[in-house]
Amino acid sequence: MRADEEPPPNDQQPKDNPLDRAQINLEHLMKYTVNVPTEVGNPKQPTVSRQEKVLNQEEFDKKHQFRRCNFTLARQVYGQFKRYRHQSGKEWWHWVCKRMPILHWLPSYQWSGHLMGDMFGGLMVAIMGVPQDLAYAMLVGVPPVYGLFTQLFCSLFYAIFGSSKHTASGPFSIVALMVGTLVSRQDASLGPKMNNSTEVTGKMAGVLCCTDAVPAINEHEAVWRAAGITLLVGIFQLILGVMNAGVLAVWLSDYLVVGLTTGAAIHVVISQMKSMTGVRAVPPSSESVPWGLAKFLVCFFRNITQAELPVCICSAICVALLLISSYVIDPLVRKKWKAFKMPMELLLVSGATSLNYFFHQHPSWGIKLHRVGYVANGFVRPSMPDLSGFEDWWADAFLIAIVSFTIHISLAKLVSKQHKYSINPNQEWLALGLMHTVSAPFGCFAGGSSMGRTMMLANLGTHSQMSAFVTAAIVLVVILWAAKLIEYLPKAVLAVIVAMSMKDLLLQVFRSWHILRLSTTDFLIYFMTVITTVFYGVTTGLVVGVSFALLTVIFRSQWPESTCMGRVPGTSAEYKGLYHYKLVLDVEGIIIFRFDAPLYFANVETFTDKLHHETRIDPILLRSQCEELERKKEKHGFWNRRSSKDAQHPERVPLVAAAVKQQSKLELLDEGKPEKLEKKESPPGPRHVEENHSDGEAPLTHLTHIVIDCSCINYVDLMGKDALLNTYLDYQTIGIKVLFANVKAYVRQFIEAADFHKSVPKAQFFVSIGDAVKFAEAQRAEEQQKQKATPTPSDPKTMALPNPKSPSKSQLEIDLTTAMDKNSLAETQPFSPTEQAKTQQEAIRAKQMLRREPSVQKTQIEEPPLPLDKTM
Repeated sequence: MRADEEPPPNDQQPKDNPLDRAQINLEHLMKYTVNVPTEVGNPKQPTVSRQEKVLNQEEFDKKHQFRRCNFTLARQVYGQFKRYRHQSGKEWWHWVCKRMPILHWLPSYQWSGHLMGDMFGGLMVAIMGVPQDLAYAMLVGVPPVYGLFTQLFCSLFYAIFGSSKHTASGPFSIVALMVGTLVSRQDASLGPKMNNSTEVTGKMAGVLCCTDAVPAINEHEAVWRAAGITLLVGIFQLILGVMNAGVLAVWLSDYLVVGLTTGAAIHVVISQMKSMTGVRAVPPSSESVPWGLAKFLVCFFRNITQAELPVCICSAICVALLLISSYVIDPLVRKKWKAFKMPMELLLVSGATSLNYFFHQHPSWGIKLHRVGYVANGFVRPSMPDLSGFEDWWADAFLIAIVSFTIHISLAKLVSKQHKYSINPNQEWLALGLMHTVSAPFGCFAGGSSMGRTMMLANLGTHSQMSAFVTAAIVLVVILWAAKLIEYLPKAVLAVIVAMSMKDLLLQVFRSWHILRLSTTDFLIYFMTVITTVFYGVTTGLVVGVSFALLTVIFRSQWPESTCMGRVPGTSAEYKGLYHYKLVLDVEGIIIFRFDAPLYFANVETFTDKLHHETRIDPILLRSQCEELERKKEKHGFWNRRSSKDAQHPERVPLVAAAVKQQSKLELLDEGKPEKLEKKESPPGPRHVEENHSDGEAPLTHLTHIVIDCSCINYVDLMGKDALLNTYLDYQTIGIKVLFANVKAYVRQFIEAADFHKSVPKAQFFVSIGDAVKFAEAQRAEEQQKQKATPTPSDPKTMALPNPKSPSKSQLEIDLTTAMDKNSLAETQPFSPTEQAKTQQEAIRAKQMLRREPSVQKTQIEEPPLPLDKTM
């Protein structure tokens, strides 16, 4: 109204109707939100901002045109096939380049800038790798020259099909140990071969040493059995590559791989003790049978008197020189040439071969070391590997394929992150599979990536897979013209090279305390894998480690974290955990519950129990208690004595009954939550009913809504769907509405297909927690406005005029209602005799005060007194 206008006469002014005013206030609440500053001493006035209508999930989907998605595996396969079917020629060429990375990097190779660095890196890998290749072949149980064959084919095929620029592919100790163990197991399965060279006395000799069952392995047969294993390993890797199984790498955590390599390193070192000392009549490997480590050690120390002094001296000298090179010479050299490494292994092979040749030419010295033997130059004729009896060892071959890929991809990811480029795990499957499949007819054995050579390539700064071609060229020269030179190479030197290459893996045992300090779960995965690998072998260790790691994931999802959430002060749509932040406030009458895990058969009970614990209300139990309470009230005739206010709202009776047993958030935190919260002016906890407790208890507010935050529930099964449905229906029976917020598209489509919305309306779903809370607050405000606007039926006791000297009738009415409620509850709840007497005395006193009011009209009808308990 403008200032120059006169107000209308009083008889023309509209009358103030409480119902109209309530409707206006409700509309105002729906259109505006008031942000009041919570900081103490802030002089700013509340600001009023325009707010749109709250949209539920169904309305939001219609407004923004939600598109349904097909998440099934069949749809993904069909989509992939359809995409390949409609590819253009350019897209097909791009696909071929992805499958053969050499077509991508070779045309753009910088010959002038990168060739010298790649040539130097390939030369260093060859110098370091040739002695190790010879040693790893002996670990498999085949002639050393087959280690060179394996290195040649691995380098060539990985340079063509591999996507990592710094991975040094070739023989690797752990994979060689697994192949050698499987070869010896096949030979032993043909039957025991007597070995009468040594007699072992004692009752335990036949059980632990078994000298009569030591297999005499034929090298020619061992070559083609190892080749058969390699062929099957390659086939498995090709199949997994075609299936895009690179995701399998995520099942093997870093600490599982560390535990597996540590346990395998222990087997590798102990298995080389017989060649380093010359002791015979021991099992071929400590990993061949369960508890093979204990058996090997018992046999070894029972026959320690057979140790040959020249072999022991040679091994000791080689160990000392390698340690000096690693910890003294290499640090000094790297101060000037950062990426250079002393080729001590090559110097040992050359020097030991020359000395052993001299000793064999001069027998008068009396020194003879076990040598490799005659090796012919050139390649062997390709032949079909031996696959006889593969049905007995195909599972072991599959595990070898997994271990080979796991160690390879771990190293490839490590160096790719260091040099800032990406690799394709699926392409790595194909590269390893082609490498093993094509090399198997030439007698090669399964390999992988060497840790030491890979890290050396990364430190030397090579730029592409060209270094692998350089390594292959050097190894080819050795095979064609220098193979004869290793005839007099001592086996003890090769055994020392293998054992010393494991020193970094063995040192991981002493760093395990660091894992324990950071994460107990990861330490248990590491510990279980190490122990199982040491006592039961690498294949069993891998299976147990993966199983245990997956069990930890299941256990953590079965008992996940859950919390009640509150509003961050000063915001309207920011919600955080009540037990994580001290200053986060409850939303009056609303509980926001978040469950941090997928909802499936293993944790549906946990979901329900935690929701009941956070709300302090079990709807099924509470409903049964309320029904029992109603039956007892009807039996004793107390329904006619309830106050008019409770009679008008019977749905409050179960909530009031539950309120007596509820606890505030302060008491909840005292029971085991992280820390206590200070008592606030507002209701301190998420347990709400409209009652005020005596004896200093915190006030509680009427709970009307539960909002379930589903942002962390990315998957549900049928039992999870039933848990959400039962939660909604159970709380609905006691007058509490359940809303769902942040539900994933996959979850919404799944529960919709499972007929979830036949019982739960789609209007109960909201896009965010803020929208769900605004909707709940609007409903609460509407309920409160209706209660205020609805007149309460008059009672004869309240028709008298007030007396200013006596308490007001409203106060008397409240006292009387409270006393009658307590008297009613005394019949159903285990109050003590003192409490019962006190309750009835309060009821009588309130009734007498109402009768003695001097202003009561004469026409007032007196209410008969309440019946007293017999104990009074």
